Amino acid sequence: MVVSTKTSAQKLIPFRLESLVRHEEVTQREIEERQRKEREGATMRNFKAWPVLKEKQVNLCSTTYEIKNLQIKEGEEMYKRWRERRDTALKFLEKKALKQWRRTLVHRARLVPNFQRPQM
Repeated sequence: MVVSTKTSAQKLIPFRLESLVRHEEVTQREIEERQRKEREGATMRNFKAWPVLKEKQVNLCSTTYEIKNLQIKEGEEMYKRWRERRDTALKFLEKKALKQWRRTLVHRARLVPNFQRPQM
């Protein structure tokens, strides 16, 4: 009978259940996820926020504001001109109506007060 001796080069591979292998993989993933969350939490605790400075946006906004301001100013000037035209037309119509009304008036003589005898 020949007895075989195993050398260190040959390793015995033990029998492993698939469910056990899956369980070890899941636990390993959970451990890695927990470590990753701890690292992210540490970086977030050390995080200091800085303001985001974007000069180009300021320039774009200023040009858009200038354009809008010009449009608003033009609208105000148009409204002012329209209002002045309307006011002059209304004044003209009022003067015309007043002249017509004066033509239709019947003038009556009024008694002249007697200043010789003031009323007591």
